[in-house]
Amino acid sequence: MANGFVFQTSLVGRVSNYPLPVSKALLPLFEAVVNSIHAIEELDRKDGRIDIVIERIPQGRLIRGIALEPITNFIIKDNGIGFNDDHYNAFLTSDSTFKIERGGKGIGRFAWLKAFQSVSISSNYFNGGKPYRRSFDFKLTEEVIHSLRNDVFEHNDTETEVKLIDFKSNYRKNAFKTPQTIGNKIIEHCLFTFLKENPPVIRIFDDTLEDGVINLNEVFRESVHVHSIRESFRCKSQEFELTSLRLYSMDENVHTVHLCAQEREVENTKLSKRMSSLRNYSRIEDEDGKLFTYMGYISGRYLDENVDSGRTKIDIQREASELQTEDDIAVSEILDAAIPLIETYLNAYLSAIAKESYEKTVSFIQDARPQYRPLLSYRNEKLKRITPGLNDSQLDLELYKLYVEVDLEIKEQSADFLNENLTEDVSNIQQRKKDYRRFIEEANAWGKSKLVEYIIHRKVILDLFEKRLEVKPDGKYHLEKDVHEIIFPLRKSSDEITYDQQNLWIIDEKLAYHKLLASDTELSKINEIDIQSDQRPDIVIFDNQFVFVGEEPPFSSVTIIEFKRPMRKEYSEGDNPIAQVYGYVEKIRSGRANDKNGRPITIGENLPFYAYIICDITPKIRTWAKQAGIFTVAPNSDGYFGYNPDYKAYMEIISFQKLVSDAKKRNAVLFDQLNLKSIK
Repeated sequence: MANGFVFQTSLVGRVSNYPLPVSKALLPLFEAVVNSIHAIEELDRKDGRIDIVIERIPQGRLIRGIALEPITNFIIKDNGIGFNDDHYNAFLTSDSTFKIERGGKGIGRFAWLKAFQSVSISSNYFNGGKPYRRSFDFKLTEEVIHSLRNDVFEHNDTETEVKLIDFKSNYRKNAFKTPQTIGNKIIEHCLFTFLKENPPVIRIFDDTLEDGVINLNEVFRESVHVHSIRESFRCKSQEFELTSLRLYSMDENVHTVHLCAQEREVENTKLSKRMSSLRNYSRIEDEDGKLFTYMGYISGRYLDENVDSGRTKIDIQREASELQTEDDIAVSEILDAAIPLIETYLNAYLSAIAKESYEKTVSFIQDARPQYRPLLSYRNEKLKRITPGLNDSQLDLELYKLYVEVDLEIKEQSADFLNENLTEDVSNIQQRKKDYRRFIEEANAWGKSKLVEYIIHRKVILDLFEKRLEVKPDGKYHLEKDVHEIIFPLRKSSDEITYDQQNLWIIDEKLAYHKLLASDTELSKINEIDIQSDQRPDIVIFDNQFVFVGEEPPFSSVTIIEFKRPMRKEYSEGDNPIAQVYGYVEKIRSGRANDKNGRPITIGENLPFYAYIICDITPKIRTWAKQAGIFTVAPNSDGYFGYNPDYKAYMEIISFQKLVSDAKKRNAVLFDQLNLKSIK
């Protein structure tokens, strides 16, 4: 043979079309290792060995176990049959069928040149009992074989060295870098070789290693093999095999299922996508307290026959909905058929996880979210299906989703009972009575849970309101608007704000029920009344008129709420809140409103007014209250109350401290009644 052999196809085009994503950057290495495995098996050697040498840019070193220097070359040495004439000729033939019985397609070498600039091969072999050495370089050129030599060469044993040279940057930067991880991936890719009775010894050499070498067989025995189980299952008419493994010392922390073809791992998927119980557990604790990751390997003739030419993808549809015929099988169907076996394999460990998760959920409900307590009594089985491993925020969200789901079920049941005509069919009336009693019991519990949720909501609002009264880190107090907006949003009306967006109950429960409310809005801009004034009460409330007679105004009363900045000490005479309230009363009383038919009428002199001035009781406020001549000092001297007959206005001056204290006391009564003392 002479130099200059030309491939029997366009190598440039063949390599260009070879499907090698950067996510599979180490596939060329894996293919070289598989070739070595096949070469050893062909000789049926019991002392097979494969050495993998990682070469890096000079001065390779480690920091915290991570190799800093990039990988440039891989050297793969084996004592298999070698590049004899048959193997060499097969190497020169694109898509050779020479190793087809071993699952070889003769395409692995295209992956070499896809990711590396060149390949150097040297092989000692025997031909007719005589020792030979064949060596050559393999490059992506029209003349692909360079520096070919094939000579009689004295040696005592076969040995082949394949050197993958100059790792291309786009693949190199996406490849795993540490020898430990590379070794783990070789085990995953060549799993079925390691499971055999007498596999070749496979070692990795790297100067970055403390001992210089990793024995992958030992890693496999210590981390995987003792816990492996192989089981058969069917999907439609096809037979498959699932190999389940526990990985301990390896750095993999994602539970995965691998689809294999021709004794190679081809593609994988996260098991958590199909088993929610594993979604938040990257490692599982075994009976000895050790952590492991599950790996499942699915193989079968159907996968062997449907792998793409580059062995990078199982060439079948992903989902059953995409299938063309009933005989075709989708990836999702194969995975779904394997899940019961995986669940059985992991059952003992998943049961412990599920029990721990359920106990955490029950404790969380009892200690932190009592509004969900009815779920414990009436939907307990649903709680057991909540994904394990959630943090408190995630668990709270899942419980809320479940709460809404059950709430809808109860509403639907309520509608069924209300619409049912029991007189038409009395044959099962006793059973329906039992169903009805059970429904009433559950509905009552659900109603109580909603009340619990609302009471806890009030506690949160009061805590927030109290925070707004405290001094800020800059030594200043919050502005008036900061406390105002907790009670009711600024520059909004009752037509724009829902019931649960306002907190008027902090001042008085009955304030939530009104006809019209305007917050921080000019009187002239309130559509329902005709008042020419740019004054802006903090909050003005027009209450409902339940009986409308003659030309009485369409309001039963008007409430005015005025806030002052917490701990405000400096007031000018124009800032007197009592005088401000009187000014609002005069302006409103002088205006006009619309009757029930939409016609304007005078608001009138007899309309009662209620006013709340919310502020800290400073010396200036006390002086103004005394000068007003109508106020009585409240108990504990934390406010004033009085009635001005001239304005027909009842007025209270309430300190922030008393406002919060009274609201907390009202809420505390409900906490006690609902047995919520643990979070009060």
